[in-house]
Amino acid sequence: MSPDVDQFFHDWGIPATLEHVLHSYDPTTGDVEETSTTTNVTIVDGNQNAVNHPRTSALAATQSAHFLIRSKEFPETMDLGQLRLLRDQHGYAIQRVHESPIPGLLLLECTR
Repeated sequence: MSPDVDQFFHDWGIPATLEHVLHSYDPTTGDVEETSTTTNVTIVDGNQNAVNHPRTSALAATQSAHFLIRSKEFPETMDLGQLRLLRDQHGYAIQRVHESPIPGLLLLECTR
């Protein structure tokens, strides 16, 4: 990773938590249990937008958000359905991960 990227994260980075969530179902009791492991990461906040879906706009808007993260801090082989990004006590589902043209950076496309 280049010194410029390190300086960028030093200047603009904010702490966040990457949470790996596993669900287990007990057929006897019908209970669903959630266990998680967390990793502290540094992200750079991107744009956030409220997205209204035509059929449900009267009920709720979805918050769309983008974050930059260093690729070395993001697990390569993780199922996105099992990952959440926690920032300022808000959980974000990671929908897509894009490689940046800048080596060592990823763009996380998230919803809340």
